[in-house]
Amino acid sequence: IGVAAMYIASKQEEIYSPKIIDFSKSADNGYSLDQIREMELLILTALKWDLAPPTHYMWANYYIMAWDYYIENSEFAVIHPLAEYMYQHGIVNFKQPDEKSYLRFREVMQMIDTYVIDIQMHQYQGRMLVLAILYLVILSLIHI
Repeated sequence: IGVAAMYIASKQEEIYSPKIIDFSKSADNGYSLDQIREMELLILTALKWDLAPPTHYMWANYYIMAWDYYIENSEFAVIHPLAEYMYQHGIVNFKQPDEKSYLRFREVMQMIDTYVIDIQMHQYQGRMLVLAILYLVILSLIHI
């Protein structure tokens, strides 16, 4: 399992991945090339070929970018009753090249960091928790 796992990891992480024969040699030729390939297939099948599952941070980036795009480009966002308030007090953006946006982004990421370490929070879908945090941050910024 270890040799096959290292072989899979090297394919994912290395620019120039070592050849399978190098892994066989590193195990003192304890495993044939076919055995390593078979174990690689077993591992990948068990993982359902999902080697990079989405993380909380990936979901946060996705939803933050979607929010920024929506708030700036959506017709509905412009005519929404909160739009006037937001334009008077500053649009709530997260990924703009200014200090306010950076502080909002940091606040979201710090909140994600705090719940990721709480084991009880893992019963919920990561993307739902990220959306809940974004909702709380946005509402706290528009002072409703």
